[in-house]
Amino acid sequence: MDENEKDSHENNAGTGDGNEDKQEETWTTSLTAKIQESIQPILDPYAGDDSARTQTEDEDRKEHAMTSDIYSLMSIVPVFSVSFSFAGLVFAAQFILAALALVDLVDFSADPIETNGVRNPTSIPPDVSIEVKIAQFIGVLLISNFAAGQGDLFVGFTHLLYGYDSETIKEYPHATFTKWYLAGTCQFLVGILLTADLMVLMFRSTSVVELCLNFAALHFVQDIDDVAFTVASMGLITRRVRKDCDRVGNVMIHTKKKRQKDGVRRAFLLIFTISLYIPAIIVTSWQWSGRFMCQRLYIQFGDLHSHEWPYSSGFFEAESLNAGNRFNGRAVYVDRTQTMRLAYCGQLQAWAFSYIGDEDYCNYFIVSSTTTSFDVIEVAGSTWFALTKELGPVPMDWLYLSCSDCTEHICTPGHGQCEDNVCICNEGYLGLNCEFLEADVCPAMALDRRSDVHLSTVPNTLPFTRQNYTRVLEEGQSNQYYGRPLYVSTDSAGFVDLIVVFAGYRWIMYGLPQEVSAETAGTNLSHVATIFDRADRTRQVVNVTSDYQHFTPFLFSSPVQFGTESHEVDPINVQWFAAQLDESNTNVGAKADTNRPWGGSFICKVCSDNRYPCENGGICYGSGTDSYCNCTNPRSGLQSYAGTMCEHAFSCADFRARFNQTSLNGCECDSVYGVCTRCDFGFHGNLCQFKDDDTGY
Repeated sequence: MDENEKDSHENNAGTGDGNEDKQEETWTTSLTAKIQESIQPILDPYAGDDSARTQTEDEDRKEHAMTSDIYSLMSIVPVFSVSFSFAGLVFAAQFILAALALVDLVDFSADPIETNGVRNPTSIPPDVSIEVKIAQFIGVLLISNFAAGQGDLFVGFTHLLYGYDSETIKEYPHATFTKWYLAGTCQFLVGILLTADLMVLMFRSTSVVELCLNFAALHFVQDIDDVAFTVASMGLITRRVRKDCDRVGNVMIHTKKKRQKDGVRRAFLLIFTISLYIPAIIVTSWQWSGRFMCQRLYIQFGDLHSHEWPYSSGFFEAESLNAGNRFNGRAVYVDRTQTMRLAYCGQLQAWAFSYIGDEDYCNYFIVSSTTTSFDVIEVAGSTWFALTKELGPVPMDWLYLSCSDCTEHICTPGHGQCEDNVCICNEGYLGLNCEFLEADVCPAMALDRRSDVHLSTVPNTLPFTRQNYTRVLEEGQSNQYYGRPLYVSTDSAGFVDLIVVFAGYRWIMYGLPQEVSAETAGTNLSHVATIFDRADRTRQVVNVTSDYQHFTPFLFSSPVQFGTESHEVDPINVQWFAAQLDESNTNVGAKADTNRPWGGSFICKVCSDNRYPCENGGICYGSGTDSYCNCTNPRSGLQSYAGTMCEHAFSCADFRARFNQTSLNGCECDSVYGVCTRCDFGFHGNLCQFKDDDTGY
């Protein structure tokens, strides 16, 4: 092929490529035109119809009247006017009331209320009935409807959304840009507060009637601005304010792109409604799972109607908190001995204690006052009734009930640490919730010589005359029972003949009858520590007489009631009563005979200059369990007081017998009252032991 032919061929090829490019470009242009033609009605529904476009744009710029309320009044009047001050005062009142209501409803402190270890600053009930749940979900719609109607939140949002109309200032020179948005913001903030108040009140409601009343109460606060505007429009404030209110109804606002902004309003209402349902669903799921229910109760029973119940005093654990495993929608609590349970009886509309062996949860022996509450703590302080054979239900003498879930309120930081919902005490603390200091526990007790007791007339009192009741310590650790220490007394050979133990409601003194020696019983400290340590792990109630057949209850203390002044760590300040045999009491075999008080009491025999000072001028020597009080007068060398802490004054007869003194300083002893009725000149005192010029004893 020559060069000319070659060039001709290349030109023809180039021409062909150009034609193909032109065809492709034409096809693309045609396709684009068709697509634009098909979507043009969507992008511009008024294409080709200028009159329709103009009409729609006019509608988007359609004027509308201002809302007749205090916030509109605030927008158009002068700042330094009575009308503006009136509007500001109404806003302040409405805002403050709404804010105070929220502060009252919600605990904003750094350490808010806790339920079951969970912070619950809004005090949401553990659960509510299905009727209340339905009413709450309907209530969310009502809140949304209120907002969409004349609610301050939605009206304020619309005020801000439509924006400021610069044409308004021509007729109303005080309708400035700043005041327009200030008024809208104030109204919007009030609406937010009122919505928050309504939501919290709705979640806290435990009945449908309560929920409706809460709505009615908040509706009054929401209408304050409208009521105030109506009052002002009637001329009941000032004539000038009435005229300004009349002007509000004449103000016409021109809004650009009103159709689009109305779409934004609808979207806002939808988002607002969804945002209200989200917390409603979360709260419902919390209540379903038992998040706010108490997992662990502490219950203490009195013994007036049954001497068995107090030995089950202690912790009751919930079997399950999940709604699917509850009974009548409430948790069921069981004591550690697996003897009794606490459950809600729908037939009685009350919480009831029943025995686990009985399948009927309503076959009670103790029942609460009538209630529909899902939280037993709400009726803890109300009257509880014991079922008696003679009189039927009668008020309990004592029943203490509280939530004992391990939180910082119960397990105080520094005292203990929470592990598996149990307060584990740090070194130096003891008690059910580590509430007692080890330093406050008396390590050794002795009989108080001032006690009004004639030991010779009380059976089995020989062990109590000893001057040493020591606390049981094993390998340096305190043995505890029901969160309190154990005390024992031993004979000269080291065998235990007395045990002092707390049994849930009273202290009990177990001892050996006079005909049984401590050597015969053969009980030592390690035996005592073992039995109570084992019992504390496996069962709360211990029958000492079944483990040590020779021991028998001698005395019972006065009640030690949780949460009262009697709730102390040791038995120093309790009163004592003789034991009465009771075969029906399978735990102890005896009960307190309150008709036979025993006048004896105990005193801590460990002296210290601060906590346990010696009395009547005695001097403390030593420290700890080795300390003792010297009751001898360092000036006279005479001992006119006796007892572990020098608490007991000698009678003149005792003094003579003990010190072989026929007459001290001319004392004429009165054998009835035990004091000197006459002393030599210059002496005085019940033993004539004081010199008139001696300032010491």
